[in-house]
Amino acid sequence: MPTTDCGASSPAALEVHGPTLSVRIAFGEPTADNTYPALVYAGATQSCIDSVLAVALSLPIIDRVEVSGVQGRDEHNVCLARVNVPSLDWTKTGRFIVVDILDGDQLHAAILGREFLSGFCMMYEGRIGTVVLSNDVPAFGEPGDTQEGTPE
Repeated sequence: MPTTDCGASSPAALEVHGPTLSVRIAFGEPTADNTYPALVYAGATQSCIDSVLAVALSLPIIDRVEVSGVQGRDEHNVCLARVNVPSLDWTKTGRFIVVDILDGDQLHAAILGREFLSGFCMMYEGRIGTVVLSNDVPAFGEPGDTQEGTPE
């Protein structure tokens, strides 16, 4: 089962940039030419694609939704896209919220939210700057789980 490091070169870099994965984004089949940095963010319910990138890739807008964030509520476009994380053998084809990420001088062109994280175990070790994502670890309480204090 896939496991990948999405940490940073140091604790300070992890604090500034957050857990980052290389993702491929396209309307059709993503290729290596369509590779972008994505923030793995447990604070986002859904996954998002930057608005400038969505236009550049001609991702079709199919809906508008109200989204709440740190700046309050606002309406955002929803596009159709295929996002692939090669290092985890994970692909989603479907709806992504279109938001302004790159306009804020951010490193990332996409955000992978809790809908993405629901299929993985994330181990965040901020003291040394490492973050590991895996779908190889049993969920707490599943057969084979050896965590103390969890049901068998």
